[in-house]
Amino acid sequence: MVNKKIFFDAWYGLSTPLQRQLIEEWLTEEKHAELYYQWLDEWERENLQTSKNVNNSYEKFLITRSAVEDRSHQKKSIFNFPNNFFFKLVAATIIVAILSTSLYLSRNFIQYETYTTAYGEVKKIVLPDNSEVYLNANTSLKIPRFGFMQGTRRLYLQGEAEFSVVHTAVHTPFIVHGNNNLKVKVLGTKFLLYTRGDNSKVVLNEGSIELSITDNNRESKIMLKPGEVLIANSNKIVERVKVGNTEKMSSWKNNEFDFDNTSLKKIGVMVQEHFGYEVSFETDDLAQKTISGSFTAESAIELLDAIAQLLDMNYKCVDNKVYFSE
Repeated sequence: MVNKKIFFDAWYGLSTPLQRQLIEEWLTEEKHAELYYQWLDEWERENLQTSKNVNNSYEKFLITRSAVEDRSHQKKSIFNFPNNFFFKLVAATIIVAILSTSLYLSRNFIQYETYTTAYGEVKKIVLPDNSEVYLNANTSLKIPRFGFMQGTRRLYLQGEAEFSVVHTAVHTPFIVHGNNNLKVKVLGTKFLLYTRGDNSKVVLNEGSIELSITDNNRESKIMLKPGEVLIANSNKIVERVKVGNTEKMSSWKNNEFDFDNTSLKKIGVMVQEHFGYEVSFETDDLAQKTISGSFTAESAIELLDAIAQLLDMNYKCVDNKVYFSE
């Protein structure tokens, strides 16, 4: 009978050929997938050195196989075992090694549930604690499949999202990890986090949050107040300002885009991030022109049309490339 102990023994390298055969047969049935992932997650939490052990086991197997192949050229009778037992043992070893390695490489899929949005798509996510997250376009959010409410609510963001965090009776910390070693820790609040490439931005609408940025193994902590915006890149704080209306910074939830003396160059970056269109300009002077106002657009073409009409400019769009000219 296949149970958790048999799998644990296999991952420790202690299983018998018969047990490995049972595991093979058991894994062919899709109904066992969820239980298998739970066992694997439990084992990996107890054995953080999984990658090292798996790789070492696999390397040992390759050395053993190489030695056997060398000897086979010298004395073919070595393979005359009853019922091809040797071949079955080697085959079972290969299967376990490959299975363990592939599972380690896919640990993100096993350990985390990932929500993503396509270009031009905005999505609302309700977390297991009933906190709400609005994902902007071209964004991914990773959430642990197991133990989200145990100790710490921990998430990983690439892109841009607005969080409305529910306060828990036991004050469970809510932590969002971004790029550049940026970490946002909250108890109950509403905030916006932007994290793409080397650039990060945190906008606090209400409540309080603690930011930490790690640079050269030194961690700096900052308390942000409602209405404040912090901008950072390459692990360093660039700007910390107070703004009047932080809600405008997440107007993309309603397909609205607010610009305040914003250059076309910056708007071009936003269009590429949000819609996936690469924007270029005929001259640098054209790229530095600015606009202000609020625009509603559900597609890149709607937004580009509005900008071109406002500035009396021309643009052409070929595939996913946009070129502005006078």
